[in-house]
Amino acid sequence: MIAGVSGISTALRITVAASYGLDLNELAERIRQAVTDRVRELTGLRPVEVSVVIDDVLEE
Repeated sequence: MIAGVSGISTALRITVAASYGLDLNELAERIRQAVTDRVRELTGLRPVEVSVVIDDVLEE
């Protein structure tokens, strides 16, 4: 994960691997929402960008 902070805003880039057969758009959106919620809760920062990079698909 890469993060940058400017004032009360932050931008994050998260790289993950996904299991074969998953809906990758849905997975990325779920990750994006979960990270946004937790960053706000834990730090008080406002994520203005959360990029999710799926760089590998794992076979079962």
